[in-house]
Amino acid sequence: MGPVYKPFPLLKMLTVTLHQLRAASGTTSFVITLHIIAEYSSILEPITQAFQAVQLDMIGVKKYVVNLTSMFTDHRENADSIFA
Repeated sequence: MGPVYKPFPLLKMLTVTLHQLRAASGTTSFVITLHIIAEYSSILEPITQAFQAVQLDMIGVKKYVVNLTSMFTDHRENADSIFA
């Protein structure tokens, strides 16, 4: 006879996780964080496309990475004015 499948611990864990996610998704900090993640994701999209290209332009990628690094540093130093 094979092992007995007991879905109840998994179901309980899933229910708790979904409840926590639902509770967190209504908070202001979650919405703001989600907006910031979406903004940075759109900024990083071209570099991910460049890294996945068949013919990789390393000079162009390096310039883009340098620009992104300086932008991230500026965002970190001026977070209050950028994310206000």
